[in-house]
Amino acid sequence: MIPVRPAAEPPAFDADVRQPGLRAIVELAGETPVRAAGRRYKQVAESREEIPAGAFPPYWRAALGDLTRHAPFVARELRRQGRLRNEDC
Repeated sequence: MIPVRPAAEPPAFDADVRQPGLRAIVELAGETPVRAAGRRYKQVAESREEIPAGAFPPYWRAALGDLTRHAPFVARELRRQGRLRNEDC
């Protein structure tokens, strides 16, 4: 086995990714939301485990320009699947 050290978590990861993701999971499962303002997600499941993969919000859309530059194959495949539009980049 090759020893691998995990990279340090980026400083803004919790605020930019973890907290919004947890709020979305809570709302999609129909639990009491943590926030009082902003866009709410409709309940799509009775528990967190039952949330369909396609129901999760795409928090990475803000970085789509970087996606097309750094991962052109992934961007091409997402376009082919209709999950990425040219105007999103």
